[in-house]
Amino acid sequence: MGIFDILLPREDKFFDYMIKQANILYDTSRLFSEFIHNLSKISEEESRQFAVRIKELEIKGDEIEHFIINQLDKTFITPLDREDIHSIVINIDKAIDIINSTSQKLYIYRIKKTPDNILEFSNIIVDASIEVKKLIFNLKSKKELKSVLRKIHEIENKADNLFYNSTASLFRSKTNTINIIKFKEIYGQLEEVVDSMDYIGKIVRGILVKQG
Repeated sequence: MGIFDILLPREDKFFDYMIKQANILYDTSRLFSEFIHNLSKISEEESRQFAVRIKELEIKGDEIEHFIINQLDKTFITPLDREDIHSIVINIDKAIDIINSTSQKLYIYRIKKTPDNILEFSNIIVDASIEVKKLIFNLKSKKELKSVLRKIHEIENKADNLFYNSTASLFRSKTNTINIIKFKEIYGQLEEVVDSMDYIGKIVRGILVKQG
């Protein structure tokens, strides 16, 4: 690699790195949704295996996050403001981390009967991850970004409403206090996953404003 490759790297590389990270987010979301939709039918060992596979994806996510941040530190000129790249990368990783944390809790808490709203949350998370993939893939060309941004925000609003309704329903239910604590925590984490992806949309919206 020559000096110009180091000081003036191809702009493609950071977009490629973020696409790779967004793909890990999508894969994690899909596997999490599969876990949720099968939770009531699988054995404890199968539940553990889902949690292990999601953890493996989370580790891959951490690796690409650390790699991108390391590359930012080494790169003189970046295709976008380095703060924006950093924020996008951090929030993609945050979403992956929270999905993993929720998966581990579902296994540790030995939850078998999955409320319909958790199933719906898992579908929403997959939908949001698909839009984040589109957003990152089109970030260089700037094509169709506004429609994707609108879609992400619509999904986030849907997640907010689901969280409020789920929490209200939980406190109106006759379930025991321990289950209320468990499910309130899970609902909060699932909403936070979607919030992280919505925040990525806000960052991209800011990029569009800065670039005119």
